[in-house]
Amino acid sequence: MAIVPYSGQVSYNDIRSQFGSPSNFNLSDAYGGTYGGLNSYSYIQPAADPQSDYSPNQWYGYVGDYIYSSNLVTVWDAWPTIGSYPGFGNNVSDVSGNNANGNLQAGTTWANIYGGYWVFDGTDDRIASNGGQAYFNFTNQISVDFWVKWDANTNINWGQGCGQGVIYNYDAPNANMWLMHGNQGNTVTWNVFNGPNASINGGTTPVLTMGQWYNIAGTADANNSAIYLNGAVVGTGPGLGGNMITNPNTVLYLGGDVRYDFRFMNGAIAAIHVYNTTLTAGQVSQNFNALRGRFGI
Repeated sequence: MAIVPYSGQVSYNDIRSQFGSPSNFNLSDAYGGTYGGLNSYSYIQPAADPQSDYSPNQWYGYVGDYIYSSNLVTVWDAWPTIGSYPGFGNNVSDVSGNNANGNLQAGTTWANIYGGYWVFDGTDDRIASNGGQAYFNFTNQISVDFWVKWDANTNINWGQGCGQGVIYNYDAPNANMWLMHGNQGNTVTWNVFNGPNASINGGTTPVLTMGQWYNIAGTADANNSAIYLNGAVVGTGPGLGGNMITNPNTVLYLGGDVRYDFRFMNGAIAAIHVYNTTLTAGQVSQNFNALRGRFGI
């Protein structure tokens, strides 16, 4: 699919001119630092199957907004350039430096397009962190953003998306920390737990179109909470009041809902960023703009 660069991107020809305008050049050449705007979040968008060399109108470079990097506590990204997942095997590395590493489970696969994304079959696939490695004492601030697409010929079922909870806890007291909770009706709700049997509802997305990529983000602090869709706020809710629930036995998960043994997702997730701070609206928009072209948005 052809992608038209938006503000903050440059085209293949802009990059190619730095190398004497050859008809093709290997992508690795462009990462050598010759073009100063390229960095670890630069990406390619091939028109067909990925290949080692890219021709005009197949490559777009990121030169605008960077991913907001302060207070990151977990970063998983399926694009091998980021260093979180190499495109094979079951190990996912947290590149935030906090060692919240994970594993592809039950045959979860990887697709080599849009930079890369993980594919969930709706039967038993999920990605989960190793033991309590993803645990972090968040106190009263948290933000999460992730890139997700449900399959075109499916619907969202309860719980699908991502979150942090104790495996197979069936919503036991103090067993969940936060959820990007899929709902029947094809919406997603942002929940953060602030009591043994209590959570705040930080808002719900509009109805999502199946088969379409979205960036969904949630923020919460003591006074306010909000949910964003593609960089824009679409719902708000109350604040946490006090601190959120923390439980070192929880795991971070993508796709299948670890709280139950039967909630699995038909779709794909490409990246997740978790913060122990409350992102501003501008920072949420910055993260969306940094990666939107990767998904043709």
